[in-house]
Amino acid sequence: AKKVTDIMTAAKKELTAFIKTASKFAGKDVKLDAAKEATEITGRLKKLVAIHNLKKAKQPEDLQKALLKAANVNAFASLMQGADTGLEKHLLCWALCGSLAEKGCALNFAFGRKLTEYLREEKLSDKDERWNLTKLFVLATATSPAAIKKDSKTAAYEVTKLLMQSRWCGLLSGTNSFDNIRWFNKELSDDSLNKTILLLALAGKTVDFANIQKFNKLLAAAKIKAAYKCELMLKEFEPKVVVKKAASQKKAASSKKTTSSKKMASPKTASKATKKAATKIVSNKSSSKKMTKK
Repeated sequence: AKKVTDIMTAAKKELTAFIKTASKFAGKDVKLDAAKEATEITGRLKKLVAIHNLKKAKQPEDLQKALLKAANVNAFASLMQGADTGLEKHLLCWALCGSLAEKGCALNFAFGRKLTEYLREEKLSDKDERWNLTKLFVLATATSPAAIKKDSKTAAYEVTKLLMQSRWCGLLSGTNSFDNIRWFNKELSDDSLNKTILLLALAGKTVDFANIQKFNKLLAAAKIKAAYKCELMLKEFEPKVVVKKAASQKKAASSKKTTSSKKMASPKTASKATKKAATKIVSNKSSSKKMTKK
């Protein structure tokens, strides 16, 4: 952990310059602060170092069940890294991006390609890691611990939309169409959901983990219920619009009443006009009689 702090202190000048440049391209809505980013990156790297130093967990027969039972982020990450030996490298790249990952900058700036080039140049990997890293950067934008705490169902809908309905759905869930039904792939969607939960836990605080794990169980149950059908998975968390519909029906009913009352009023108006005309005729007749007598 001390080495991480020393490395970050030594890189302070370069990090400040990088954040200033990133701010120019990130857009007005994205706020970046070099000091905050340094703290964020340091914290994430320290977490990953602690996980690396843990005793390697024995791989379970059913990874999904074991992950749902994980008591903390260290246990969760250790299980995942045991199942995927390349994941640790990908997580280090994610950590180095700080909050630029959650803010979508890592994805928009094509850091997946740039970091792949760096890993190759430094002989840290001889594989094309671009899509593995891009996948992490996409998933990092899915939701946040704060959003889950505020409304877990809405957060689950956002995650499901990203996995099943976005431009990335093929990469994240292997979505495909057969017999006019859109299906998702079990292995790919499991991997994406596991990584989403892991990134949330690593980016959040220790106290957030229980709530994040509860969110994980919510998504896992919906996934089983959906039976690999995208629409069923989406419907599980889709916002209800019953209240708005009822309001519009009430408005329509009110509009009909106004129209019908206007229609009912029109015969009365006609009746008044008839009376006026009749009065005129009678008065004309009486005046003509007077004229005749004279």
